[in-house]
Amino acid sequence: METQSTKIKKTKPATATGEMSVMGREGDTKFYWDVHNWTEVEAAKATFDLYKGKGFAAFHMTPKGKQDGEQMKDFDPAAGRILFIPQMQGG
Repeated sequence: METQSTKIKKTKPATATGEMSVMGREGDTKFYWDVHNWTEVEAAKATFDLYKGKGFAAFHMTPKGKQDGEQMKDFDPAAGRILFIPQMQGG
């Protein structure tokens, strides 16, 4: 069964204008989309909503040398780079 997140690319194509990094137990999983490709934008939004629904925190990451880490509540296809961090679990 194909999910929305499988419709966005996991290998960076030349046309990628957006990148989503998801931190998890397996490491860092990346997803890419082209802001000019409506299908990829919709799939990226669905992936964003999926991880937000699982309790991940989303941060808009700015280019190096700038202030990082503005938290995102909603998907912005023009954000450039988005980093997802899982909830911290106490023990």
